[in-house]
Amino acid sequence: MKKSIILLALVGSCTLFAQTLVNDPCTAKFYAKGNTPSNWYVQTQKAERVNVTYKNLGTNKRTIRIAPKKDQILFFNGSAIKSAKGDVITVTVKAKGKGPFSIGYLSYAAKESNNFSCYEPVQLTDKEQIFTKTFEIKDNANGRKTEVIRICVLAKAGADVEISSVKASMEE
Repeated sequence: MKKSIILLALVGSCTLFAQTLVNDPCTAKFYAKGNTPSNWYVQTQKAERVNVTYKNLGTNKRTIRIAPKKDQILFFNGSAIKSAKGDVITVTVKAKGKGPFSIGYLSYAAKESNNFSCYEPVQLTDKEQIFTKTFEIKDNANGRKTEVIRICVLAKAGADVEISSVKASMEE
């Protein structure tokens, strides 16, 4: 079985690009300003944006800290991965911390409309660990087909997570 590697992001990689600040008045969601890796976004309520911080900028040990107080914070890759029902993707996250934290993907149907999300929880500790989750891509319950996915991690209220890398590979 041929395995193609899709490197979605290494938070600790050598290159970080600034993202622009975008406020969506319809949903009051916030996309973090500056210092996120290229094509990665932090989405949350406006009040939570102060709970997203970056450490060790200018080094190869960069990390993003996500610590939501009242709402959830979603860290996701803006690059869509062409996918269909039955495809298998493995997501690997290097992280430490505490609280409710999950790894998963966002499914999109035609024309980039959000289809559904799929997450699996992981148990964080104070020591950095590598978490690996494998997902078989599905269509939604109403039969709407998945055409692309985006890899993501989700921290819920009360979590305090430090992420140093996120990678994914898809089996063909």
